[in-house]
Amino acid sequence: MVELGITSTVLLAVAVGSLSVFFVLQNAWFTTSLNLRASSKVSNALTKIVYGGGSTNAGAREADISEAILYTGMNGRWQIQFFGTNSNEFVDYNPMNGIISNQNGFIFCDNVTTSSAAFQNNGCRIQISAREIGGGNQAVATMSTFVRFRN
Repeated sequence: MVELGITSTVLLAVAVGSLSVFFVLQNAWFTTSLNLRASSKVSNALTKIVYGGGSTNAGAREADISEAILYTGMNGRWQIQFFGTNSNEFVDYNPMNGIISNQNGFIFCDNVTTSSAAFQNNGCRIQISAREIGGGNQAVATMSTFVRFRN
């Protein structure tokens, strides 16, 4: 009887230990997945801003330096307007709803926590931070790029 009790205790300890390891690994996997989704979201947004996104947006690389204008507003809002292949294109960041979109309302990125744009050296530096939330965890990814306008 004593041997059966010891065996049951050992099996219970192994099962509880295995279960706790499973939950730790599952949480690590879920956090990694959230980081991947947040990084992918920001990377895709920067790609769409630089190279174009939607059906008509040519992207900021198509803009001439003389035809690019940066508007900044209150609370960190910014808009880059440029005249590339199509006329009057723009990329707009609205911090009130956390969205970066183009002139047609095509959303490049949502859940944006912070973003900035600044003209420098015949181009524009754009920085985006976006958040992914799920399962009680959250991940924030931040990336930036520099777009040199055409002369």
